[in-house]
Parts: sequence; structure tokens; C-alpha cells
Amino acid sequence: MSIDESVEGAPASSQKPGKSRKTSITFILRCVLAAAVIIGIGLIAYRGYRANQATNAAIAEITRLSSDRKLVDAVVAQNAQSFRLVQGDIAALDRRYQADVKTKSGIAAELMARPASQMLKSYVDGAQDRIVLIMLMDKAGLNVAASRLTHDYWQGDEEKFTQTLPLGPGAVHWGKAERDDVTGRVMHIVARTMIDPKTGEAIGAVAIGYDRLALSR
Repeated sequence: MSIDESVEGAPASSQKPGKSRKTSITFILRCVLAAAVIIGIGLIAYRGYRANQATNAAIAEITRLSSDRKLVDAVVAQNAQSFRLVQGDIAALDRRYQADVKTKSGIAAELMARPASQMLKSYVDGAQDRIVLIMLMDKAGLNVAASRLTHDYWQGDEEKFTQTLPLGPGAVHWGKAERDDVTGRVMHIVARTMIDPKTGEAIGAVAIGYDRLALSR
């Protein structure tokens, strides 16, 4: 038998070239899809890790502030005055404050002149845009100090107060994203019950407004 005859007589390949290429492309696409899924899961896990880190850092920061002796003393001092107030008195103070905010005078100016407010302002200034605002509240829900002027003087009907002080020591509230009506920045407010380390008594609350974009970095 000649070489030509043996070649001609050999069985033809059972797989056509076109089908082979299609199989290779399908395999490559499956590999790409699997890689994309793995990368996607990795990104989700990483974002979850970063979010958990940001949450833990925020809670640690607000815990430190809530136990600062100067801030605690400021809240204790105001409680000694505000415990006599009834709701009608509080509402009147809130109305006066809102009027004073427009001219930055009266109660509004006095609030910002307090040493505790100056301390909070310096803290926010040094936070490099991480923090939008910080405020302290007494047992009545009235502002004790703030890093800048707020819309209301009384916070007693808002979650940063209702979900902290009434729940006792250790209570922490993480608010939903909201737009700050002064700066226009979107923030999450984290609030915590303040206690007097000397007595263990719940004396007020502290709230920090964290810039949403800063929390996601």
C-alpha cells in the first residue's frame, strides 16, 4: 500500500474545525464569567469589611467624645438649670433660638460662645470633612453645645435623642442618610447616651453627623 493510499484510507476527524472553535469560545466565556463572579464577591466582601471598619471607628470616636470630662461637665451644669423647665418653657426657648439664628444673636450667639461649642468646632475643623456637625444635648433634649448653629435648639423629639438617653447608658443610634439643611451635605447621624463617669448616671446625649462619602472611603 502506498503512502497516498494509507492517508486517503485513514478515518476523518470526528470533530469539525468550526465546532472546535465554538467549544473553545464557550470555555473562555465560562472562565471569564467565573472570574467576574469571584471578583464581584470579593468586592462585596471588601465593601462590607470597609463599612464595618467605618462603623466601628465611628462608635469608638463617639464613645471617646461622650466621656470627655469637659463635655460631661458642660452637660451636668446645664442639667442643673434645665431640670426646672416644663414643656411650655422649652417650646418658648426653641422659638426664641430659631429667631436668633437668623441674626446670629441672643441664645444662638450665646450657644456658640460656650467653651464646649468652641471645643466641638475645633474638633470638626480638624476632621478634614469627615464630620458635618457635632452637638451635645442635656436631659431635656436642649442643645448644650454645637460645632455650628443648628436649625432647632430642642432635639427632644428627634431620634438622636429619643433613641439614646431614654434607653439608658450604652445606647447608640445610627441614623439613616439625611441631607444637612445648612451645608447641603448628605450625612449619617450617630448618637450615643452620655453618662457621668462619677455616678454612672445617664445625663444627656451626643450626636455626630458623619459625611456619607467620607464613611464609604
